[in-house]
Amino acid sequence: MIDGSLMTYGVIPAAGRGERFGGKVKKQFLALCGRPVIVHTLIPFQASPWIDDIVCVAPQEEIGALERLVTEYRLTKVKRVIPGGERRQESTQAALSLLEKEAAPGDIVLVHDGVRPLVTGALIGRVVQAAEKYGAAVAAFPVSDSLKEVSSEGLIRKTVSRENLWATQTPQAFRLDILAEAYRTAARDRFIGTDEAALVERLGIPIHCVEGSPENIKITTPSDLKLVELLLHDRMEKGDS
Repeated sequence: MIDGSLMTYGVIPAAGRGERFGGKVKKQFLALCGRPVIVHTLIPFQASPWIDDIVCVAPQEEIGALERLVTEYRLTKVKRVIPGGERRQESTQAALSLLEKEAAPGDIVLVHDGVRPLVTGALIGRVVQAAEKYGAAVAAFPVSDSLKEVSSEGLIRKTVSRENLWATQTPQAFRLDILAEAYRTAARDRFIGTDEAALVERLGIPIHCVEGSPENIKITTPSDLKLVELLLHDRMEKGDS
């Protein structure tokens, strides 16, 4: 919120089990340039003038650990750390259920993966502004690689045109009433989406794309962590983080 007319809530799902990543420590708590991944993710939201309040969603057994990090790093906008579900969709739903009790329908809810630590304050601001204007906005960038449709046997069926194709990322931001209705509809239909945009699309509501960055990486594998560490180290040397 900058003009005082709307509240903007950041929702950070960080309840993933990280099964594809492996290891005993969940990836959101792994060390990255001297700080846990989740702390790097939260710092731009803490610093952003567009964000008023942050809700973190964590595994039940990690709530205490995350609350201690919030205190240690003075992340004062993180007002609540709540337990999440098995799926990201369940975790975001838990945060929405809480926000519906205290926020206005026109307030903005911005959802961002807890393991995308290279998000920038500038991108957060652009997505929030687009959501205020259009009601629904996501970070995305045009696909540059050649795309192939491949059979279950691993054979190429055809080349897919990449014209007008964008890869979506987070943050994704929506008016609270829109996102809450999308989640209610998905629950009624037992629909599981890959992201918030997939749920909102089903309502027939147009979603505005804000250009993101290939560096806005979601950490899924150990090689992702290594790449993010190199990029973050480079930013820190340049004084960008």
